Amino acid sequence: MAHRVGRRAESLRQALGDSFRVLQHGGYRIRPVRAIAALEQGEGVIARLRDQYRRGRDIVMEVLSPHPRIEILEPEGAFYAFPRVKGLKSSLAFAKASSRKRTSASPRYTFGPGNEEHFRVCFAQSHDRLREGLERILRYIDRHEG
Repeated sequence: MAHRVGRRAESLRQALGDSFRVLQHGGYRIRPVRAIAALEQGEGVIARLRDQYRRGRDIVMEVLSPHPRIEILEPEGAFYAFPRVKGLKSSLAFAKASSRKRTSASPRYTFGPGNEEHFRVCFAQSHDRLREGLERILRYIDRHEG
């Protein structure tokens, strides 16, 4: 039985690795390090990640929600948020500009029609880097009409 569970875990680990290798976002590869650690080390890793993501969510809400042009709902079970920037004409142009400022925001239009004023921000990263990126986003919004 333990041998079968070990093979299943290894098979899942391989599948996760393969899946993550093909995903691309913002010019960098998503690496399966955390998923593999969770498989190998169990609930302690998952609890630490959940706490890290919860704090990242709190930082996103703290930095973005007071801005008068931003509408944002607090995410409940994800490690990303989908803020709306009132008056944003192109989430693609916004995402390209954010990447030039070394901040990654995904254009929300790719998630369906009617989302042009939205972008996606992932808060599964270092809190210092997240805060710095969010502040760059705010500076960009303040300097641009749309």
